Amino acid sequence: MIELEITSHSETDNPIINTRLLYSFKATKCRMNTAPPHFILSGWIIDKKQAPINIVTVIAGIKVCHDLNVIKHVLAKRMGKKLGFSIDGRCGFAFRIEAVADVDLFIEIDNNLVPWKKVKVITTSAPSIPEKDTAAILQKFKEANFSAVQEEDYCKKSTFAQYRPNDTFAIAIEALFFFFSNRFNEISSQHIDEVNALYGAIAQNISTFWREVKRLSLADALNEPTLKSHLKRLVEELKNDKFAIGLAESAITNNLSLPSPFSSAPAYCRESYEVDGGFTCLRFTDGRHCFFLIQGVSSADALYFPSDNTFLAFAAVKETQIQSLKKKLISDFAKTVDYVKAENSFFGIIASHNRPSHFYYDIWPTLVELSERPALVAQLPNVIMRSNHDFNHADLLFGEHKCLVLDSGAINALALDEHKWFFHAGTRLALSNRYLYERADRALVKNAISTPGKTALEKIKHLDGCYPIVWIGVEGQKRCWLEQIEGYAYILNQLLKKYPKLGVVFDGWTLPLTPSEGSISEAEKDLQVANKIVKKVSPRFKFVSVVGEPSHIKLAVGNTADFFISNYATGSMHISRMLGKPGFCHLSRRFSDVALRQAMHIHPNHHVYLLPQQYITDEDEEVMHDRLSYSIDKKVFYRFIESKLDNVLNADAATSIKIFIEPPYTVNPELRNYLKMATNGNLIQIFPGKKAPNKLEELTGYSETYLNNNLVYDAFSYRAHKKIIGSAHYLIWLGNPLERVYFHAAKLAKITASDKDDGGRMLDVFNIGHKSLDNYLTRMVSDTDAAFGQCTELMLEKAIDNLKHEFIFIGLDDRQSESFDLLCAVMDWDRSLFPNEMPHKFTINHDGFAENVHSAAKAMVSYDLRLYQTAVALFDDRLKSPEKLMGYMQSYNFYSKLQNMLADKLMPKSTIPNADR
Repeated sequence: MIELEITSHSETDNPIINTRLLYSFKATKCRMNTAPPHFILSGWIIDKKQAPINIVTVIAGIKVCHDLNVIKHVLAKRMGKKLGFSIDGRCGFAFRIEAVADVDLFIEIDNNLVPWKKVKVITTSAPSIPEKDTAAILQKFKEANFSAVQEEDYCKKSTFAQYRPNDTFAIAIEALFFFFSNRFNEISSQHIDEVNALYGAIAQNISTFWREVKRLSLADALNEPTLKSHLKRLVEELKNDKFAIGLAESAITNNLSLPSPFSSAPAYCRESYEVDGGFTCLRFTDGRHCFFLIQGVSSADALYFPSDNTFLAFAAVKETQIQSLKKKLISDFAKTVDYVKAENSFFGIIASHNRPSHFYYDIWPTLVELSERPALVAQLPNVIMRSNHDFNHADLLFGEHKCLVLDSGAINALALDEHKWFFHAGTRLALSNRYLYERADRALVKNAISTPGKTALEKIKHLDGCYPIVWIGVEGQKRCWLEQIEGYAYILNQLLKKYPKLGVVFDGWTLPLTPSEGSISEAEKDLQVANKIVKKVSPRFKFVSVVGEPSHIKLAVGNTADFFISNYATGSMHISRMLGKPGFCHLSRRFSDVALRQAMHIHPNHHVYLLPQQYITDEDEEVMHDRLSYSIDKKVFYRFIESKLDNVLNADAATSIKIFIEPPYTVNPELRNYLKMATNGNLIQIFPGKKAPNKLEELTGYSETYLNNNLVYDAFSYRAHKKIIGSAHYLIWLGNPLERVYFHAAKLAKITASDKDDGGRMLDVFNIGHKSLDNYLTRMVSDTDAAFGQCTELMLEKAIDNLKHEFIFIGLDDRQSESFDLLCAVMDWDRSLFPNEMPHKFTINHDGFAENVHSAAKAMVSYDLRLYQTAVALFDDRLKSPEKLMGYMQSYNFYSKLQNMLADKLMPKSTIPNADR
């Protein structure tokens, strides 16, 4: 084994080093099983006098000069600002050195060689494993991975026994043990022959001799004896939202590493295996153990630990993918062993998926983020998409010279035959900043609209003169509206009565740029559904089809649509998420519940209406939610559309930021989840310690359009929007000030050292001077601060005036059902998504407190109590006088939305008549 000892050069007392240069330096072992081993020297150097710099290495008397070859724009900008002059971004270095002898490093500056560092190479023997321990470890490996019964069966009955002695099964297992424990030099030609023979006997069904892999929960994995002490560090890194970017930064140095789950040492990787189904599997090793990082959707979907035959999944990875990896490794074992021993080089990133939803939610935004780092892109060898997985052109981001479309066979050949390796780039939606999708979509739409192409232009021209143009999404596969043919035909016929010049765009399956026969066949299913609908509709309407078209054509044609009717999931992705059109959605009850709670699908327009669950009947409760088809009464659906169609066709873009204020210790935090569902996920929650954004000022980098389409939620003061951009409208949920001060003071009292009874501790807390207890609501709504105990009548007057004129919604925690009624009327939301009541979390039993405690509490919130009385009066006024609310809302562009909803005491429950009414 090789260890490195880094010291300053014994002669490094030169003032050039000590006073003139700024630098960073590190040496990292590049690989642990190459011959000879290598290490990477990396870092950066900046000269305060701006002279040219090179690094010179001297190994065994041989000098080699290295340029500064790594671009570090951020560092150069920061240091340049500090030093007062512009610094060339190419101030970093990274180069490989063979670990064959000690290295002297010099800095070449002003035509002089200045001694700098010494890297001493220390060769140590790897700790040997006693033969009895090897046997024990092998036995544990065998028991975890193979069945004795199956071994006996194969030795006696299978084709394997026809040309191999009975003990060769054990030899094959030993070969795999040596492979997974990094003991490649112990793999003999006989080992390889026996593995090949075994594979020849069971190639079609590897599970006949290899035990089914055991799936671990994260909690179980952290308790595994061989994993628990180090796994947490690895998992934390895999869940970082910048993990894919970090892989790219490491991969371009050909020095990919992660924390080992087995030891404190890093684990290195320079191997990737192309596995059936579009999976990339990276093998990492810390020298004695190995694990595999499985990548299919994101860059970190699962971990597989072969020694224990266990795996830990973070995304949709199943046992079958792990079995496919095992099969891949032994299908040509000799080539696999050669590959793992070779000096493999990084060839590029794989960035594709065979489903457009995963491509545009997990892959494409990551590519956009990578493309925004020019220094990284400059060193990236290739961006590869698998054929039939390429739903858009990567050269839009990286240029033609870097982009390839290869089938899995070609990727596999590059790896095993040409000794290349790859990693897959992707980030799961749950880990991403949602503003990244806005940036990714805008770039796609801009390109599609500016260069529509002949096919798109012909379709657009065919609909010339139509109004309105409706986009209809059909599905011939899973999770479809079962009555869609009759249902869509009925809806279109009804629309044609009202709009004789109606135009229709039929949408369905999206084809990649290099489609397979299977993809084309799926598109044909959707086209047949569309054709059946057309036959049932009045012949006097114009229509075009984008079923089976690639994304850029769908976007160009969809941009002409006025509204859409489609499913809430992938079927509406182009028209709703990317183009931001208003419209109507449908989905099964169970899937819509999951999708809304997890904000799985992006619908930025605030006029996107999902048919409420009470009008949906799921087909089969046993089917997985994402495959579940469902029934909808066509007349009910049309009446739902009709009740909101004017709002949709007259929809204006949102013109102001909406800020929802939650005063601490006021409302059940579950409210946030209901708001997330009602906004179709367009909720920006800002909390310290949360994934970015965690403070309001961070929103300044977001576009005004994006902010206006979202509801910003946190405990802000009034006029908080001045810290960002644009105008703002406020919403607030208030609780009884006395209840709030009792609860908050009780929480503070628990951390005091007083031994007094509850009332005594409360008085202590009141007297400490916590401003959060002293008329907190008045301070917040007036946007005025004052010393403890110094709030004024003027502050109260200002707070009342703001509450009357600047807050479009006021909720009361002790009148939740009515508050939800009012909220849904103001925001045009589905009332069925909210409960009638949430548990009151921020209350305590204060009946036993002494009168002096009650008196002190009332004094602490005297202004808040009067403000709350005003809030109650405003709340009652808006509930009892819908016409006043309509007039008030008109200034906020809500009149057209509310005129139907307010006709029957605020809520749309009665606006959708029964089908037989």
